[in-house]
Parts: sequence; C-alpha cells; structure tokens
Amino acid sequence: MNNVRQCRRCRKLFNYVASPYCPRCIDEIDREYRVVRDYIYENPHAGIKEISDATEVNDRTILQLLREGRLELDSSAGGLSCERCGTSINTGRYCDSCQAQLSSELRQAQKSIAGDAIAATNREKKFDRTQKNRIKDDKRDFNERMHSRN
Repeated sequence: MNNVRQCRRCRKLFNYVASPYCPRCIDEIDREYRVVRDYIYENPHAGIKEISDATEVNDRTILQLLREGRLELDSSAGGLSCERCGTSINTGRYCDSCQAQLSSELRQAQKSIAGDAIAATNREKKFDRTQKNRIKDDKRDFNERMHSRN
C-alpha cells in the first residue's frame, strides 16, 4: 500500500519510505551538507551566519544538520545551545549533562512502566483466580440446590 506524504521542505507529495523529505530534497540536503562540511573543514572557527553567507546554504538548514549531529562546530564558534539548559554545545540537541539526565529519567520511566505492567498482570491473575473460584462456588451451589430438591 502506498503511503503518500507531503515533503517537509518543498511541500510536494511523494511516496513515503523513511524520511520526511522527498527524494529530490534529500539529494539537495545532502549536497548542501557536503558544501557546508567542506567549508567548516577549511574554516573551523566560522559561525553559523558566516557559514550561511559563504556557502549560500540557509542557516535553518545548517542548524538542522547540527541538531541531527551530522555537523559539528568548533567550541569557539558558538551559535548552538542545549535545548534543555541553554549551555553552548558543538552539535546535537542537548549537552552531555542533559543527555545523561534525560537517559536516566527515561530508564526510570521504563522501569516504572514495566513495574506497572507486572502489577497489572498480577492483578489480572488474581482476578482470574477469583473469577474461577466464584464459578466453582456457583457450580457447587447449583449442584447442592439440585440435589436438595430431589
């Protein structure tokens, strides 16, 4: 079955496979990535604005590539900050400290969810045993009533 979506960049419809971008935009983003990567390699202390002006690649695209971890700026270049605490970072979305904290919180949430699932399973088992006992009691009561009528 075809999964048609609208490209996040050009807004044209395309057959979705794995990326939110159409094949043409993926090729364009890859081309821009190579241009920016080469410029950063030759000018390691350049900031986002300078890179954008020199390469004619939109600064939003550069930020996206940095957030995805495909590019990394020199620490002196600045321009990118942790989405959680605002600390200056070179690449990605979070600083090392916030990444560690988020990972820890995620592990705790997973344990909590797993614990809740186990508790729910135990409640279901207890409910099943209770239901089975009620059915047995009902059958015994029925049999006793039937025998007492005779």
